[in-house]
Amino acid sequence: MTETNIKKSDNIVLNDAITQIGAFSSGTLEKFIIVNELLSGKKTVPDIQEKLPEIGKSTLYKYIGDLETAGILEKDEKGSKIFYTLAGFSLVLTPKRISEMLGGSKEDEEKRFNDMFKFDPKINIIDRQNHPGEFYSSVLLSDMISCGIKMSVAVDILRDVMENLYDGITTREISSITRRMIEKRSNALAIDYKKYILGPVNVETDEGIKLWDNEMIEKEIRQRHNIVDIPQPELIRLAHRIGRQLKKIGKIIPENLAHSYIDYVVLSYINAR
Repeated sequence: MTETNIKKSDNIVLNDAITQIGAFSSGTLEKFIIVNELLSGKKTVPDIQEKLPEIGKSTLYKYIGDLETAGILEKDEKGSKIFYTLAGFSLVLTPKRISEMLGGSKEDEEKRFNDMFKFDPKINIIDRQNHPGEFYSSVLLSDMISCGIKMSVAVDILRDVMENLYDGITTREISSITRRMIEKRSNALAIDYKKYILGPVNVETDEGIKLWDNEMIEKEIRQRHNIVDIPQPELIRLAHRIGRQLKKIGKIIPENLAHSYIDYVVLSYINAR
Protein backbone atom coordinates (compact mmCIF):
# COMPACT_ATOMS: atom_id res chain seq x y z
CA MET A 1 0.00 0.00 0.00
CA THR A 2 1.37 3.40 -0.96
CA GLU A 3 1.32 5.82 1.95
CA THR A 4 0.54 9.42 1.10
CA ASN A 5 0.28 12.52 3.25
CA ILE A 6 -2.68 14.89 3.06
CA LYS A 7 -1.37 16.79 0.04
CA LYS A 8 -2.42 17.62 -3.49
CA SER A 9 0.21 18.99 -5.86
CA ASP A 10 2.46 19.53 -2.82
CA ASN A 11 -0.11 21.84 -1.21
CA ILE A 12 -1.51 20.83 2.18
CA VAL A 13 -5.31 20.62 1.92
CA LEU A 14 -7.11 21.33 5.18
CA ASN A 15 -10.43 19.85 4.06
CA ASP A 16 -8.84 16.43 3.42
CA ALA A 17 -7.47 16.37 6.98
CA ILE A 18 -10.79 17.43 8.50
CA THR A 19 -12.66 14.79 6.48
CA GLN A 20 -10.32 11.97 7.47
CA ILE A 21 -10.17 12.97 11.14
CA GLY A 22 -13.94 13.43 11.22
CA ALA A 23 -14.43 9.89 9.91
CA PHE A 24 -13.25 8.62 13.31
CA SER A 25 -15.39 11.01 15.41
CA SER A 26 -17.94 8.29 16.24
CA GLY A 27 -17.33 4.57 16.69
CA THR A 28 -13.64 5.38 17.04
CA LEU A 29 -12.51 2.10 18.57
CA GLU A 30 -14.54 -0.02 16.14
CA LYS A 31 -13.20 1.92 13.15
CA PHE A 32 -9.63 1.44 14.38
CA ILE A 33 -10.36 -2.29 14.56
CA ILE A 34 -11.69 -2.22 10.98
CA VAL A 35 -8.53 -0.49 9.74
CA ASN A 36 -6.36 -2.93 11.68
CA GLU A 37 -8.25 -5.90 10.23
CA LEU A 38 -7.72 -4.63 6.66
CA LEU A 39 -3.96 -4.37 7.15
CA SER A 40 -3.75 -8.06 6.27
CA GLY A 41 -5.61 -7.56 2.97
CA LYS A 42 -9.04 -7.06 1.45
CA LYS A 43 -12.05 -8.32 3.36
CA THR A 44 -15.82 -8.65 2.94
CA VAL A 45 -18.28 -7.26 5.47
CA PRO A 46 -18.89 -10.74 6.97
CA ASP A 47 -15.10 -11.13 7.38
CA ILE A 48 -14.94 -7.83 9.28
CA GLN A 49 -18.06 -8.68 11.29
CA GLU A 50 -16.24 -11.66 12.82
CA LYS A 51 -13.91 -9.20 14.58
CA LEU A 52 -16.81 -7.03 15.75
CA PRO A 53 -19.58 -9.45 16.73
CA GLU A 54 -20.96 -7.05 19.35
CA ILE A 55 -22.19 -4.44 16.84
CA GLY A 56 -25.10 -4.82 14.43
CA LYS A 57 -24.68 -5.19 10.69
CA SER A 58 -26.33 -1.82 9.97
CA THR A 59 -23.90 -0.08 12.34
CA LEU A 60 -20.96 -1.86 10.74
CA TYR A 61 -22.08 -0.78 7.26
CA LYS A 62 -22.36 2.80 8.53
CA TYR A 63 -18.84 2.73 9.97
CA ILE A 64 -17.44 1.25 6.74
CA GLY A 65 -19.36 3.87 4.75
CA ASP A 66 -17.90 6.68 6.88
CA LEU A 67 -14.37 5.40 6.23
CA GLU A 68 -15.04 4.92 2.51
CA THR A 69 -16.48 8.43 2.14
CA ALA A 70 -13.39 9.87 3.82
CA GLY A 71 -11.11 8.04 1.38
CA ILE A 72 -9.70 5.72 4.04
CA LEU A 73 -11.23 2.56 2.54
CA GLU A 74 -11.86 1.54 -1.04
CA LYS A 75 -14.57 -0.75 -2.41
CA ASP A 76 -13.75 -3.53 -4.87
CA GLU A 77 -16.72 -5.33 -6.44
CA LYS A 78 -16.01 -8.78 -7.85
CA GLY A 79 -19.11 -10.48 -9.15
CA SER A 80 -21.66 -10.70 -6.35
CA LYS A 81 -19.05 -10.04 -3.65
CA ILE A 82 -17.88 -6.68 -2.35
CA PHE A 83 -14.43 -6.42 -0.84
CA TYR A 84 -12.96 -3.53 1.13
CA THR A 85 -9.33 -2.56 1.26
CA LEU A 86 -7.28 0.28 2.73
CA ALA A 87 -6.63 3.29 0.55
CA GLY A 88 -3.26 5.03 0.72
CA PHE A 89 -3.53 7.56 3.53
CA SER A 90 -1.51 8.96 6.39
CA LEU A 91 -2.52 11.40 9.10
CA VAL A 92 0.42 13.21 10.69
CA LEU A 93 -0.64 15.78 13.26
CA THR A 94 1.81 18.01 15.05
CA PRO A 95 1.25 21.59 16.24
CA LYS A 96 3.38 22.89 13.37
CA ARG A 97 1.54 20.79 10.78
CA ILE A 98 -1.87 21.90 12.07
CA SER A 99 -0.70 25.50 11.89
CA GLU A 100 0.48 24.96 8.31
CA MET A 101 -2.84 23.43 7.31
CA LEU A 102 -4.76 26.30 8.85
CA GLY A 103 -2.53 28.75 7.05
CA GLY A 104 -1.87 30.75 10.19
CA SER A 105 -1.13 30.63 13.90
CA LYS A 106 -3.33 28.95 16.49
CA GLU A 107 -4.17 32.37 17.90
CA ASP A 108 -5.34 33.61 14.48
CA GLU A 109 -7.56 30.56 14.04
CA GLU A 110 -9.08 30.98 17.51
CA LYS A 111 -9.78 34.64 16.72
CA ARG A 112 -11.50 33.68 13.45
CA PHE A 113 -13.58 31.07 15.31
CA ASN A 114 -14.59 33.46 18.09
CA ASP A 115 -15.27 36.31 15.64
CA MET A 116 -17.61 33.99 13.76
CA PHE A 117 -19.69 33.57 16.92
CA LYS A 118 -19.11 37.17 18.06
CA PHE A 119 -18.21 35.88 21.48
CA ASP A 120 -15.65 36.78 24.12
CA PRO A 121 -13.93 33.45 25.01
CA LYS A 122 -12.90 34.64 28.47
CA ILE A 123 -16.06 33.61 30.31
CA ASN A 124 -15.47 32.42 33.86
CA ILE A 125 -17.41 29.32 34.86
CA ILE A 126 -17.85 27.20 38.01
CA ASP A 127 -17.59 23.43 37.66
CA ARG A 128 -19.56 20.71 39.50
CA GLN A 129 -16.99 20.67 42.32
CA ASN A 130 -17.31 24.46 42.70
CA HIS A 131 -13.93 25.11 41.08
CA PRO A 132 -13.45 28.17 38.84
CA GLY A 133 -12.46 27.74 35.21
CA GLU A 134 -13.00 29.07 31.68
CA PHE A 135 -15.62 28.17 29.11
CA TYR A 136 -14.26 26.59 25.92
CA SER A 137 -16.74 26.49 23.05
CA SER A 138 -14.72 23.77 21.30
CA VAL A 139 -15.30 21.38 24.24
CA LEU A 140 -19.08 21.83 24.11
CA LEU A 141 -19.05 21.45 20.32
CA SER A 142 -17.03 18.24 20.63
CA ASP A 143 -19.45 16.86 23.25
CA MET A 144 -22.45 17.43 20.98
CA ILE A 145 -20.75 15.82 17.99
CA SER A 146 -19.63 12.87 20.13
CA CYS A 147 -23.24 12.07 21.11
CA GLY A 148 -24.34 11.97 17.46
CA ILE A 149 -25.36 15.54 16.60
CA LYS A 150 -24.37 16.63 13.08
CA MET A 151 -21.70 19.32 12.86
CA SER A 152 -23.96 21.90 11.17
CA VAL A 153 -26.70 21.40 13.79
CA ALA A 154 -24.17 21.44 16.65
CA VAL A 155 -22.77 24.77 15.45
CA ASP A 156 -26.27 26.31 15.38
CA ILE A 157 -26.98 24.99 18.89
CA LEU A 158 -23.63 26.32 20.10
CA ARG A 159 -24.53 29.80 18.83
CA ASP A 160 -27.81 29.69 20.78
CA VAL A 161 -26.08 28.46 23.95
CA MET A 162 -23.40 31.11 23.80
CA GLU A 163 -26.02 33.87 23.67
CA ASN A 164 -27.22 32.72 27.10
CA LEU A 165 -23.87 32.49 28.89
CA TYR A 166 -22.64 34.97 31.48
CA ASP A 167 -19.62 35.41 33.71
CA GLY A 168 -19.76 33.01 36.68
CA ILE A 169 -22.23 30.55 35.14
CA THR A 170 -22.04 26.97 36.41
CA THR A 171 -21.39 23.95 34.23
CA ARG A 172 -24.74 22.52 35.39
CA GLU A 173 -26.48 25.60 34.01
CA ILE A 174 -24.56 25.29 30.74
CA SER A 175 -25.64 21.64 30.42
CA SER A 176 -29.25 22.59 31.14
CA ILE A 177 -29.21 25.40 28.56
CA THR A 178 -27.61 23.09 26.01
CA ARG A 179 -30.28 20.41 26.53
CA ARG A 180 -33.04 22.99 26.08
CA MET A 181 -31.50 24.19 22.83
CA ILE A 182 -31.12 20.62 21.59
CA GLU A 183 -34.75 19.85 22.53
CA LYS A 184 -35.86 22.63 20.19
CA ARG A 185 -34.41 20.54 17.36
CA SER A 186 -35.09 17.00 18.59
CA ASN A 187 -36.23 15.39 21.84
CA ALA A 188 -34.37 12.20 20.89
CA LEU A 189 -31.09 14.09 20.47
CA ALA A 190 -31.64 15.80 23.84
CA ILE A 191 -32.07 12.41 25.51
CA ASP A 192 -28.89 11.10 23.84
CA TYR A 193 -26.99 14.20 24.98
CA LYS A 194 -28.19 13.78 28.58
CA LYS A 195 -27.15 10.11 28.55
CA TYR A 196 -23.74 11.08 27.18
CA ILE A 197 -23.16 13.80 29.78
CA LEU A 198 -24.63 12.06 32.84
CA GLY A 199 -24.66 8.38 31.89
CA PRO A 200 -22.07 5.78 32.91
CA VAL A 201 -19.33 4.26 30.77
CA ASN A 202 -20.14 0.80 29.37
CA VAL A 203 -17.03 -1.29 30.09
CA GLU A 204 -16.60 -4.79 28.69
CA THR A 205 -15.12 -7.09 31.36
CA ASP A 206 -14.66 -10.86 31.64
CA GLU A 207 -17.96 -10.95 33.56
CA GLY A 208 -19.84 -8.97 30.93
CA ILE A 209 -20.71 -5.30 30.49
CA LYS A 210 -20.22 -3.20 33.64
CA LEU A 211 -21.55 0.33 34.14
CA TRP A 212 -18.84 2.65 35.43
CA ASP A 213 -20.13 5.88 36.94
CA ASN A 214 -17.77 8.50 38.36
CA GLU A 215 -17.67 6.77 41.76
CA MET A 216 -16.66 3.49 40.11
CA ILE A 217 -13.92 5.26 38.16
CA GLU A 218 -12.67 6.81 41.42
CA LYS A 219 -12.56 3.31 42.90
CA GLU A 220 -10.53 2.06 39.92
CA ILE A 221 -8.10 4.95 40.36
CA ARG A 222 -7.64 4.12 44.04
CA GLN A 223 -7.03 0.44 43.29
CA ARG A 224 -4.43 1.16 40.60
CA HIS A 225 -2.54 4.13 42.07
CA ASN A 226 -1.23 5.55 45.33
CA ILE A 227 -3.41 8.63 45.52
CA VAL A 228 -2.80 9.67 49.12
CA ASP A 229 -1.47 13.02 47.90
CA ILE A 230 -4.40 13.71 45.56
CA PRO A 231 -7.08 15.88 47.23
CA GLN A 232 -10.60 14.44 47.02
CA PRO A 233 -11.93 17.32 44.86
CA GLU A 234 -9.12 16.71 42.35
CA LEU A 235 -9.86 12.97 42.37
CA ILE A 236 -13.50 13.71 41.53
CA ARG A 237 -12.41 15.95 38.66
CA LEU A 238 -10.05 13.29 37.32
CA ALA A 239 -12.81 10.66 37.42
CA HIS A 240 -15.21 13.02 35.61
CA ARG A 241 -12.63 13.78 32.93
CA ILE A 242 -11.76 10.11 32.43
CA GLY A 243 -15.42 9.11 32.14
CA ARG A 244 -16.17 11.84 29.60
CA GLN A 245 -13.22 10.90 27.39
CA LEU A 246 -13.93 7.16 27.54
CA LYS A 247 -17.48 7.79 26.32
CA LYS A 248 -16.03 9.67 23.35
CA ILE A 249 -14.03 6.61 22.31
CA GLY A 250 -17.05 4.36 21.81
CA LYS A 251 -20.27 2.94 23.22
CA ILE A 252 -18.54 -0.09 24.77
CA ILE A 253 -14.95 0.14 26.05
CA PRO A 254 -12.73 -2.91 26.66
CA GLU A 255 -11.60 -3.00 30.29
CA ASN A 256 -7.90 -3.05 29.39
CA LEU A 257 -8.34 0.10 27.30
CA ALA A 258 -10.21 1.80 30.16
CA HIS A 259 -7.42 0.89 32.59
CA SER A 260 -4.75 2.15 30.18
CA TYR A 261 -6.49 5.50 29.85
CA ILE A 262 -6.94 5.79 33.63
CA ASP A 263 -3.21 5.15 34.10
CA TYR A 264 -2.32 7.73 31.44
CA VAL A 265 -4.48 10.49 32.95
CA VAL A 266 -3.50 9.84 36.58
CA LEU A 267 0.23 9.57 35.85
CA SER A 268 0.10 12.73 33.71
CA TYR A 269 -1.58 14.54 36.62
CA ILE A 270 0.96 13.25 39.16
CA ASN A 271 3.96 14.12 36.96
CA ALA A 272 2.64 17.62 36.31
CA ARG A 273 2.36 18.46 40.01
